[in-house]
Amino acid sequence: MNFTVRRRIFWSFIISFFVLSPFIILYTAGYRLAKNEFGVVKTGTIIISTDPRQASISINGKDTSKTTPTLLRGLQPGRYDIGLTKVGYLPWSKRLDVTADQATFASNIRLFKSAAPLLRLKGNSIAMWSKANGTQTLIIENDNSDPHIYHLSLLPRIPSSPLVPIATVNGSSVTPIDWSPDETKIILQVDQSWMIVNLATLQSSSLKTTDVPEGTFTLRFSQNNSLYAATHKQLFLLEKGTNSYDPKPERNPISALGKNAHITDFWIDADRIYEAISLDASKSVLRISKNSSLNTEMTTLPDSGDYHYLASDSNTLILEHQGDLSLYNITSETPSLLKTISSANTAVIGDNGEILYSNGFELQRYAPLTNTSTLLLRSAQSIKKLAWLADSRHVLFASDQGISVVDTQRPEPYTTWMISPLLSLQNYATTTDATALYFAGTLPDGTAGLFEQPL
Repeated sequence: MNFTVRRRIFWSFIISFFVLSPFIILYTAGYRLAKNEFGVVKTGTIIISTDPRQASISINGKDTSKTTPTLLRGLQPGRYDIGLTKVGYLPWSKRLDVTADQATFASNIRLFKSAAPLLRLKGNSIAMWSKANGTQTLIIENDNSDPHIYHLSLLPRIPSSPLVPIATVNGSSVTPIDWSPDETKIILQVDQSWMIVNLATLQSSSLKTTDVPEGTFTLRFSQNNSLYAATHKQLFLLEKGTNSYDPKPERNPISALGKNAHITDFWIDADRIYEAISLDASKSVLRISKNSSLNTEMTTLPDSGDYHYLASDSNTLILEHQGDLSLYNITSETPSLLKTISSANTAVIGDNGEILYSNGFELQRYAPLTNTSTLLLRSAQSIKKLAWLADSRHVLFASDQGISVVDTQRPEPYTTWMISPLLSLQNYATTTDATALYFAGTLPDGTAGLFEQPL
């Protein structure tokens, strides 16, 4: 190679370096050629992770050959349809915005299993009942002349928890009334009588007519597992004896509030007793008293008529009244009204204090701390039941079509999956770790009973 050739090669490298260096520097700094115009643009990144890992990723319908967790770099500013697939799981998709020189996070995305439900108990008339965020569920089979009662634990277990028979009830109808705080006992109304089921001993006992006051319309447990009864005029503590209960008047009778005054519901939260009282055709009140005192506070309710307890935690109380919900802050001695929700058919409080509610075809989330509501979705079918999953991020909801789950992590729109298509549904509950779903209903093929479905 002579001197002239070497010089040409040298200057070729020098020229190439100065020509290409700006492009290389811009590329490594995250710039790319603009798609629709001449010039360069600063790019952004999507950081994505899933549970379980190793989900395949697509962008705008095209496979990226990448799996989670990963970083999707060099994306020009704009909106991208991100898809995730994994064998044995339902697909996930979401539209994400990418901003120049910023990272968009899609973190800890839970993928739900695509699995057929397993029949645990066959029957056309099976009902289930569990405490909100509870660890136990009660199963009532009413296909035969006398209802059969079973117990099912919602605690994580491998293999699945057994269905434990408790009792056969002599009666035509069984209505669950209340759980004890530790979930070891359940109050049932069997026709016109009362029964207590002990899950610890798997025994049941019926209350005698002398155990409860005449005219009792409901029973409740207190936080220390004491048993209370209510007539429409008086609350009673049922003191436990050797073989019976002795009803003791617990609060001043409400006759002093007016001849038409009557208790419509009551409940006990921590050290306070709440009574919803209808005074007359024009006014209803909430009476609050401490367990150890006869002194009471009264709050006027938004409307007249019968109010009923729906749900509560240490901060918030939800009352139902003729299809409307009243939400109260109960952190002080006198409850204060937070919000009234019209035409709401169901509501639940999550461990995070946020409230899910539905007014038919819309699913909303309400945050008491900020007094704000967020629309999660609109459904073509009426929403009938709601539940937070254990992570306080995912929501189960039921409609006439079946059971679905929605991921409430922003941005909108929120991702929704159909977990189990159904012809009908009575109720459902999930294990405390949200890895399994139990439901009583009818599958599209007509099979009816109690089912277990992996999540």
